[in-house]
Amino acid sequence: MKSSMLKFVIMLAAFLSAVSAVYADNVTFCFHKFNYSMEDIYSTLPEVFEWDVEYVKSLNIPVITPDALAASYNAKAAIGGSILLTVDDGWKSDVTLIPILDRLEVPVTLYLYPLVIHPGVKDYLNPDDLKSVMQCKYLNFGCHSYTHPVLTKQTDKGLYHEIVESKLKLEDWLGTSLTTFAYPYGMLNKRVEKYAKKYYSLIFGVNDGFNSLKTNRYNLDRFVLYRNTTFGEFIDMVGWVNGKGRDRAFTITKIGANDDYGKNIVFPKNKYFKFKQEGSKKGSVIFIPGSEIGAGWNYKAMNKLIKSGYQCGVVVNRNNNIPFYRPEKNTMKVIQGWGMKEYMDDMTKMLDYIVLKEDKNVIFTWGDGFDTLMAVLSSTDKYNKYIKGIIVINPTFPEVDGTKDIYKKNVDYYNGQLAAGEFAAKSFGYFLRVKTLCDMVVLKPDAESRFTKKMGYDGVMTNKELLTRVLNDRNHPDLDLSYSNSEYTFGDFRQAFMQPLPLFSMVVPIAFLRDLNDLWSNDFISEELGAVDAKSVAIPVSFIYSDSYAGAVAKVKETFPAMKVVSEMPLHNISTIEMMLSNNTSDFVSSESQKFFEMKDK
Repeated sequence: MKSSMLKFVIMLAAFLSAVSAVYADNVTFCFHKFNYSMEDIYSTLPEVFEWDVEYVKSLNIPVITPDALAASYNAKAAIGGSILLTVDDGWKSDVTLIPILDRLEVPVTLYLYPLVIHPGVKDYLNPDDLKSVMQCKYLNFGCHSYTHPVLTKQTDKGLYHEIVESKLKLEDWLGTSLTTFAYPYGMLNKRVEKYAKKYYSLIFGVNDGFNSLKTNRYNLDRFVLYRNTTFGEFIDMVGWVNGKGRDRAFTITKIGANDDYGKNIVFPKNKYFKFKQEGSKKGSVIFIPGSEIGAGWNYKAMNKLIKSGYQCGVVVNRNNNIPFYRPEKNTMKVIQGWGMKEYMDDMTKMLDYIVLKEDKNVIFTWGDGFDTLMAVLSSTDKYNKYIKGIIVINPTFPEVDGTKDIYKKNVDYYNGQLAAGEFAAKSFGYFLRVKTLCDMVVLKPDAESRFTKKMGYDGVMTNKELLTRVLNDRNHPDLDLSYSNSEYTFGDFRQAFMQPLPLFSMVVPIAFLRDLNDLWSNDFISEELGAVDAKSVAIPVSFIYSDSYAGAVAKVKETFPAMKVVSEMPLHNISTIEMMLSNNTSDFVSSESQKFFEMKDK
């Protein structure tokens, strides 16, 4: 009996080991630069890179080399859970990695292209720098073409130069053979792949995802990390070593997927995160963010709802899904045309998807997420029976003064911006700077900030003090921050950055803002948009708002008189971000959701 039991245990262990191997995959990350630039979308703070690597090591996930990954493909053996770290382009800041890697003892592979590795080429590795990185035992090398062009546009002669002559030149400089390649911009087609695979054992693209034995080894997936990538998004990416969607607390559905930017990078207009509820299901609460302030700040309300048995869905809108790793001119040309019609189409597709999956829903929204929702509801009544109620934080424009003058003035301003060729409200650079400061606050709140002078301030400030000053000096009702506020803690602020959901939108199209102001200036009536029935929208609503948005709430009540106001919770001297982090808001959202679901349908 003992012998039989021992055999069973051995067989069970072997089975579990095999299952573990099958379900363990590779995740590859793509970095670019490591410096303290505040607005470079491709740059990673050295401290953030250290945090990333230390997090991976804390999970005991092996960090491997491309050769080790190639060996798995060659042997057709299970890859096993692993992380691979790559850095593209050969920027001068690669030298910054040397002391970090010496301390953390993990391998990193640099993908270089010869065009920029010369004396006097600013910001890229020069020959002396190349000697320095060659001496670091943790740095490996791969080829990234000769001049970093779009390979799909090259002739056969051009492909030979970019794929073969680059390899020969780099091997001569480095004194080692190069067996792996990374497509510039991640762009390829069958012709490019067929040509490149003759010379390399593995080739990397930049598609988000994990690599298994089923993945095309000549277009392997890599997650590209940007300055606006949050820690929570990185944590989620690391989780892909367990395969797509495994061990996640949520699923993601892409709504209105579009491949205008190439077949190798899918550009979803919307993503729908559906989180798993705990206990018996009470109903679904759908989070619809505004165009700037993302859903990550509302993690406390979501966690409370999930623990109470509610299903939570989160809409991540097109502002957060812009593929930065593309030729910017083409991307921005498309963004320039995004107006209210495009956002209403997105919202319609999202609601169509949601009502097919859920019987009854409560909508929790804020800012102009509410405006877009109401524009759709004003154009059709088909969603009324599926929406039990709407909870809204600080709806629409904070500067409402009871007249239409503010809207008309904004329409003229944005029309002028569009005529001048501007495509987005000027928040991109600002929010990148804020994200940089936030990362330093999360990692080293009380350390002296190296960014004080860059932000235009004199003297010495800690990272925490500087971020507070920057947000408060903006004097915007959404952004103020006070760590002494009793409704939330500094820990709540840090925890927001550990969510897989966006915190800020980097780009808000001017056409959208123009159309939104135009809609309000016409009492929310637009034949062109089909929004012609605002006064008949009768879905119950609850408001939670700060002083600055009191006029906006009054305007909403006036414009949508059939909406029954169930509750109001005005708050004083608090910004939208602070409201989202507060216990008061999470309690309010939870209690109002329950109230709506308990209401009897008419």
